[in-house]
Amino acid sequence: RQSVDHGAVRAREADVAAAAFARFDRASERGRAYAAFKTENAEWLGEYGEFMALSRLIGKPALEWTPESVAAAKTDASFDSLAERHAWTQWLAYGQLKDALGAVHAAGGKVLFDIPMFRAKDSVDAWKRPETFKDLRTRNPGIKNQWINEDWKDLALWDWTRAKAEGYRPMLEPYRRWLGFGFDGARVDALHFAYRFGNGQLASGDEPGDDYVARLAEVFKERDAFPLAEAFEGKAEAAERFGFVTVYGDWKKLSSHDDLRGDGFMGKFSALSRQAGSGRAGRFVGYTLGDEWGDPFPVKEMAGGRSLWRWRIPLASDPDYASRARADVRAQLGAWTAALA
Repeated sequence: RQSVDHGAVRAREADVAAAAFARFDRASERGRAYAAFKTENAEWLGEYGEFMALSRLIGKPALEWTPESVAAAKTDASFDSLAERHAWTQWLAYGQLKDALGAVHAAGGKVLFDIPMFRAKDSVDAWKRPETFKDLRTRNPGIKNQWINEDWKDLALWDWTRAKAEGYRPMLEPYRRWLGFGFDGARVDALHFAYRFGNGQLASGDEPGDDYVARLAEVFKERDAFPLAEAFEGKAEAAERFGFVTVYGDWKKLSSHDDLRGDGFMGKFSALSRQAGSGRAGRFVGYTLGDEWGDPFPVKEMAGGRSLWRWRIPLASDPDYASRARADVRAQLGAWTAALA
């Protein structure tokens, strides 16, 4: 069975981080840079460190925390150092990301970021500002119909009415932040969920549609940034009216990450590859490893308040590889790639 022991990885990395942090010289030039980072990012960094330390010490999703468990965790001798260490690792990550962006830009490349449409229920946002969301304990986004059963119980539904009154700040500020950081554009995740589209949608009920999309488009225009949006359920055209390049619209799309797998993958792959785009963006045809075997559709399952993908990449060493590899088309994919070269 392919798997990663994430608990073991986290434990090892935590030990490494603790050892490195213990040696960190706050009086050095780097120490002064870290202090400046904390000051510049005080609005969110303290909350983040607090949340991460509490998560580690309580060991449960935030919805299961009680005032007593939080108070007990904050009296733990390791609480302050844990919170500080998480702030410090954020500083390290910011520096590494800035260097990576600089390297890509120096080579002539462009970099996009991706922000999920929804926040996790087990997150600092949901813990600190539950009023931003619809009932965290009983409601969640998703799509459930005869073709799809996506019930994202670990994600929170926005209270769009409250968000609109705040100028959609909870949704828009992350885009402003990362575009200001140096990214060249972004992929907007699941923009169709800003609309009421039916089709089994688990909705907030007060989705603003065009009003939000127009405000989001303005954020991209402020930075002259590339606006790519995932907009399904018949909402691609609506997003395009505001300047977004859309998957299923300007970009061709083939991937079974979200769609049920079926026969004829290579035929669809080749057909979409031959189609012309609008000229606003290059063709985009993607697939998930395992499509060529017709592997079962991956679904999420909840465990410990978190969602996990039931996903399996086939290997030649698998006992059932011979039966699963009947439709192995990797050779065809190689030939297709060579033909386009």
